[in-house]
Amino acid sequence: MTAHEVLAILHARGVRVRVVGNRLRLAPRGVLTLEFLEVVREHKPEIIAMLSAPGISIPAECGWCGGALAPWLVNRDARPALPCTSCHRWTVVGGAS
Repeated sequence: MTAHEVLAILHARGVRVRVVGNRLRLAPRGVLTLEFLEVVREHKPEIIAMLSAPGISIPAECGWCGGALAPWLVNRDARPALPCTSCHRWTVVGGAS
């Protein structure tokens, strides 16, 4: 499993992820199993780096529904894409495929 996949699972479960210093803040934690929390810990450095990258956390609007795009890139069909937090459609970076 990659850090991108971990973030996608957290998003699908409705977990908000914030970086505070060198820590990850997950809310609500109650929807995560101890086993999955261990997976998050394994990928913590990568997740922090992804969420702390300049320009990645700038709010973006979904072209489909106007909702907020998630603040992380996911490789979809070998192209970077952003998932919408409302309609769950994908916005491919550089245009639709």
